[in-house]
Amino acid sequence: MSPEQAQLDEILSEVRRLSHQVDYLATRQRRQEELLDEMVPIARQAMEVATEHLQAWEENGYIAFVRELLGTPKEVLENFTVEDARLLRESMVNILKVTRSMTRPKMLVLLNNVAHVVDQPAEDVSVFGLLKASHDADTRRGVATALALLRELGRGVSTLTERRQIGSDKLARHLASTGVAGQRKPAPAAQTPKVSPQHKPVGVVIPKATGASPVSLPGWELDAEGFLVDSDAWTEDFARQMSSALGLGELTEAHWR
Repeated sequence: MSPEQAQLDEILSEVRRLSHQVDYLATRQRRQEELLDEMVPIARQAMEVATEHLQAWEENGYIAFVRELLGTPKEVLENFTVEDARLLRESMVNILKVTRSMTRPKMLVLLNNVAHVVDQPAEDVSVFGLLKASHDADTRRGVATALALLRELGRGVSTLTERRQIGSDKLARHLASTGVAGQRKPAPAAQTPKVSPQHKPVGVVIPKATGASPVSLPGWELDAEGFLVDSDAWTEDFARQMSSALGLGELTEAHWR
């Protein structure tokens, strides 16, 4: 075979290969066009159905509701801090416990009955009517429950108030010691009870009545005001030692609360 004939055969082979590729591409293009022709009516019908649903949702207010709901994360981030989120996470178990207690069947029945009574028109009751109602066992039970609730509410408010007062006194003393208190008069230092020598623990320095000397407890790192440097290190043993150092003696239930 001459070189010219071999070159011609190679060219014909390449042309046949290209022809097969062109046929494959043409077939693939034709199938895509057929699929597109079939999908266009389906897509058009789907768009019509979706448009009808969206229009119905818009008329019913669903779209506006979702639009407002999407703004909730932004409001949360603007009004709460990471510390608030951490406290919420730590309190989640207690929140769920309270929710479970409030949603018990008996509690729900009670709340429903109370709501029913509130919805009913109230009648004026005279003093004699009150005296007469006081003989009813359910009325007396309700008054006793209301008093118990008020007592518990007052106890909680007192606890919160004491904690705020302690924090305010500490802040005032800190500002006074750093000289940035300005014209604000710092809260007076609490007087420390005197401790008799026979009850003075070994290795404990009791502050003077003026509060100038801080309490020091072996094994506990305290700041200049006698507070724990690491509040997480607080234990009941520390409370007992501090109580002994301050001459409080045996801690009662009120102390622990």
